[in-house]
Amino acid sequence: MFPCARTSATLCRPNTSVHLIYFVGSLGYARYACESTHLTKNLSRTRCLSSDLPVQSRIPAYLARFSDLRGAGTRNGIYMEHAPRTSSIPSRASASFDEIDAALIHALQINGRATIHELSSVLGISRDSTSARLQRLLNEEGVRVVAAIDPHFAGHHVLTNSTVQVDGPVEPVANRIADIPNAVFVSMTSGPLPLVFESRQHDEDELHRVLDQVRAIPGVRSVNVSRYTEIMTGFFVSSRREPTAIDALDTELIELLQRDGRLSFRTLADSIHLSPTAVRARINKLVDSGAVRISAITSGQLGRSRRAIGLGINARGDSTEIREYLLSASDVNFAARAYGRFDFIATIEGPDTAQLLAVVEGLRALESVSAVDTWAHFNIVKENYERAITHKREP
Repeated sequence: MFPCARTSATLCRPNTSVHLIYFVGSLGYARYACESTHLTKNLSRTRCLSSDLPVQSRIPAYLARFSDLRGAGTRNGIYMEHAPRTSSIPSRASASFDEIDAALIHALQINGRATIHELSSVLGISRDSTSARLQRLLNEEGVRVVAAIDPHFAGHHVLTNSTVQVDGPVEPVANRIADIPNAVFVSMTSGPLPLVFESRQHDEDELHRVLDQVRAIPGVRSVNVSRYTEIMTGFFVSSRREPTAIDALDTELIELLQRDGRLSFRTLADSIHLSPTAVRARINKLVDSGAVRISAITSGQLGRSRRAIGLGINARGDSTEIREYLLSASDVNFAARAYGRFDFIATIEGPDTAQLLAVVEGLRALESVSAVDTWAHFNIVKENYERAITHKREP
C-alpha cells in the first residue's frame, strides 16, 4: 500500500492508502478497489469502493476454504495487491461495466462450464445480472466458450510462435495464414512485424511445410520463428496429464463442445444418445486427466474491456527470476519458454493500459532481463483449436 496522494485516484483524504483486494474462488477472483484509513499505527479500517457491503460480507462461504492463488500475499482466500501508482481507482458510483465483464471472462477462462450461480458468487452480483452479461458477451462481444485438447496429448510436439514482415496491407496475408489448418492463432499487431501467428505440428518436417506455405503467400517478406520448449501457463494447456483413452463417443462429445462448451448435459446427452449422468462422467474424465480444457476465448476486435499485449523477452544469465515473475503476475494469461528470436514469450491482458504497463515495467526491472519487445494485438483474426481435437482418436 502507499499514500493516496501518490496515485491518480481522487481519494486524497489524510492517512489513507489504496489497494486492490481479490476475493478468490475455484473459478477465479472478483477484484475490488479498496481504501484503508489508518486509525493508529497498528489499526486501520478498510472499505471497498466498488462494493455496497463491507469486505467480510462480500466473501461467499465457499471462497473462505480456497487459498490456491499464485503469488505472495494469499491467506484464507483473500489476496491483497498494491494498486499501480498510475492506475485510477474508480468509486462505487463510477465503476464501469467493463471491469465486471473482464472478471466474468476470466472466470470462464478458468472454468468454461461454471454455473450461473458459481459465476454470480465470484462476481458478487445477482444471477440475473450475471446471466444477462454472459449472453451479451457470447452474442455481441465475440466471446466463445470451447473445448480444446492438450496439444501434447494430441501428438503436437512442435509448437511455434512466428512473426511476419509484410509488404503492403496485412489483412490479406493474415487471412491466408488463418486458412492454414496448423495455425491456431493469428493476430494483426503493432510494430515493424505486424503479424503474429502460432502453429502446432506433429514434427519438424510438418513445421517446414507450414513455413513454406506462409513464405509463398504474396506480400510476405520474412518469417521469424521461435519454438516453445515449455508452456508455463495457458488456458488451453493443462498443468497435469494422465494417461487416458478417447473413444468414438468421447470424440463426438468433444466435437460438440468445441462448437459450444456450455451446452447443457441434457443437450449433449440427447446428441450422443447417453444419459446426462454418463455425459457428465465422460466430461469430468477428459478434464480431470488433462486431455481437454473447456475455456473462454475472445477472438475478434479488442475493445475497452480487453487489451492484449504480446511480450518477447531476452534473458541474460540465469533466467529463473523471469520464469517466476511470469508465473506470479496475475495479468499474464499465457507464458512460454522458447528458443529462437526470444527466450520467453508471453501475453498480458486486462482492461487498463496502466495496469499492463506496470507488468512490463516490473519485468524490465529484473536484472536477468536484457530486452523486452512489446506488440499490441489490434485484431485477433483466428483463435481456433479444433484441429487439435479432431486429430486424436484412440480406441
